[in-house]
Parts: sequence; C-alpha cells; structure tokens
Amino acid sequence: MTERWQKLKRFIVLRVLHANDPPHALALGLAIGVFVAMTPTIGAQMVIAAAIAASFRANKILAMAAVWISNPVTMVQIYYVNWRIGQHFVETGIVDGESAVQAQITKIIESIGGMSNLFFHLLDKAFWSEVLRLVWALGIELWIGSFLVGLVCALPSYAITRWIITAYRRRVPRPRFLRRKARRSETAQPLPGARPQLRKPPA
Repeated sequence: MTERWQKLKRFIVLRVLHANDPPHALALGLAIGVFVAMTPTIGAQMVIAAAIAASFRANKILAMAAVWISNPVTMVQIYYVNWRIGQHFVETGIVDGESAVQAQITKIIESIGGMSNLFFHLLDKAFWSEVLRLVWALGIELWIGSFLVGLVCALPSYAITRWIITAYRRRVPRPRFLRRKARRSETAQPLPGARPQLRKPPA
C-alpha cells in the first residue's frame, strides 16, 4: 500500500503539479475527464476524453485518468443517480418507474453472486450485456441527467484544480532535474522563422 501511495504521489507531483503544461491545460484536461466519466459511454471513455482533450489542447493524461471515476464498481450508482435527475426534465416511460430500475440492478448484482464477486466478472460477456441492456433501457433520461451532472462536476473541478496548481507552483520550486529537462527541450527547438542549417558534404 505504501508503494502505491508513493507512485501516486510521484505521478501527481511530476505529471500534474510540475508538468510542462500550464495550469489551464491541466485543469481543463481533468474537467474533460470528469465530464466524460459521467456519461454512459463506459468502454470508450478514455478514447473520447483523449480526443476532446486533444481538440481543446488540454492535458490528455489527466483527461484519461479522470474517467476512471466511473468504473465497474461505481458505474451503476452513477448512472442511477443521473437517470433520476434526468427524470425531472423528461420522462419517456421506457422504464416503468424507480422500483423497476432497482429491481433490474438487484437482478444484475445477484446474477454474479453479489458485489464482492464483481471483479471476477469484469470480463464476463453476460454481465456486460445485462449492464448495457439496462443503460439502453434508461434512455434519454440517463443522457440528459448525465450531461447535467457532468457539467455540475466538471466546472468546479476546473476551477479548483487550476487554483491548486497555480498556488502550488508559486510556493514550491520546480525540481532541478525537471528544470534541466525543460531547458534542454527549449534549446532543442528551433526559433520561429529560423532556417535550418545545412551541413556541407565532406570534400
């Protein structure tokens, strides 16, 4: 456990707090990942988050890491809450009430022998087909609720992350080896408009 925390701490310090990206790009990447994590696109969330982050010039590593907020352990609870919120705005009647949804969730959990056996069924085709069938049945209510919850979670995530990174960089100097690495990358890049120097062939 201690080794895992050390790896996580190293990732946060080197890849987030002292990354070459500005605070805006890092915070935007995290916010994009949080937003995508709330959508019922599990299985393709990392690809979607990376594509959106690339189009907005945000940090792709943080975007792909943040989508793991929704995972096989949390996705059922997240989608259920999103569906309930979406019901306040539109109701298609595809799923017959809250009790029917709870019954379907209970049926899926019982089919794998309880939540304690979830990790043993992550590659089970029957389990995922039941989950996708439930997501499809929740319909437009789930998508509307997911969009709203995603926005509510993503906006403060951006503001808080940007403030934390900016405040940290003002107080804690960048590690020396990262400064040397940044200087080497800057000197390796040619100046804008500079012509490449051609070497003369040997006589």
